[in-house]
Amino acid sequence: MCCKDRRDQPKDRDIPILQSRLEGTYCASHNSIASQSEYDNKTFLLHVIESLAHPFYVVDPQDYTIKLANTAAQLGQLDANPTCYRMIHNRNTPCSSEHPCPLDLVEQTKDFVVVEHTHIHSDGETRIVEIHAHPILDSDGNVSLVIEHSLDVTEQRQTEEKLQMESRRAQLYLDKLGHDMANMLQVILGDVQILQHCISSDSEMMAESLNRIQEALGRCFELVSQAQFTQDLISAPLVNRSLERALLDCIETVAERHDDFLVQMSMDMEDSKITADKFLDTLLDNVLDNAIRHNPSDNKRVWIRAIQKKRGYKITIEDNGPGIDDDFKSVVFNPFQWDGHFGLYSSADIVEKYNGRIRVSDRVPGNPGSGTKFTIWLPTSEVICR
Repeated sequence: MCCKDRRDQPKDRDIPILQSRLEGTYCASHNSIASQSEYDNKTFLLHVIESLAHPFYVVDPQDYTIKLANTAAQLGQLDANPTCYRMIHNRNTPCSSEHPCPLDLVEQTKDFVVVEHTHIHSDGETRIVEIHAHPILDSDGNVSLVIEHSLDVTEQRQTEEKLQMESRRAQLYLDKLGHDMANMLQVILGDVQILQHCISSDSEMMAESLNRIQEALGRCFELVSQAQFTQDLISAPLVNRSLERALLDCIETVAERHDDFLVQMSMDMEDSKITADKFLDTLLDNVLDNAIRHNPSDNKRVWIRAIQKKRGYKITIEDNGPGIDDDFKSVVFNPFQWDGHFGLYSSADIVEKYNGRIRVSDRVPGNPGSGTKFTIWLPTSEVICR
């Protein structure tokens, strides 16, 4: 059910201000008793309210009467007993359950609330309005008056709906393209591997050609994976996770793929709860796997340290590999400037979603050849909640 909004009323009217109701009430912005001097100057108060571009009302929650309204509300001349549901929604009764009444919600919670209503103008136009309601409390802590201001969010909601529709359409195309392309690439890759076994040992040129094809196919698989990852990361829900547990699981998983490295780990965290999703495992795996996979040393070593710091957790992952040149450090997380490992770029995306930070530096400052150090900072769950 929709509520009707009367927008064709004349703007010129004498707004009744019930000073006796405003004096001695709690100030809406501070919930403290307002002094007499704050409301002595009616003209100043009217000028402030009239300067607001959005509709503004002061309503009595007991009988739903409008005590004050600005010109932007476009209510016209208020009669002796104007109710908000009649003047604003053109109804004979207060808002129904389909459109929760902000006055009732404020009285229940004694706190600021936001509700959304669908209004129909007298010309039949439908508008979506977001109503913000603030309580004015009396000396006993009861809701004496309610300040309301409304924002027309019709275009915003329409844009959001279009974006959601386009996102669903893009996901459909992505799923279809990724599935079909992966199947076709798998067939091609299988045939290439068969040809590699069939060619003679002296067919060096053909072998090189097949190797290039195989590398290109591998890159195609990676591109499909990248596109699917991006969409999955956006939609994955955030939950509370244990950073300590994720780190331990990551080391165990990576050890199953690599058995030629030594890891040293130290943790100094009390709770280690962070707000993350399933891609927390991907983040840690990407950085740790990068430290091992690109290390040609026969004595691969990795140092992992996790400590609680500045309302968050600082994780450092260091290795004794060849390091990263200074020219590449600034672009290592930028896919448009460096055709590097997709895992590092995706790690930056994951950290950004968690409101964290990631950076790369030398394990030994000023000596890139000594190895690489990745530093990740992730906020605690409490920080995210605030």
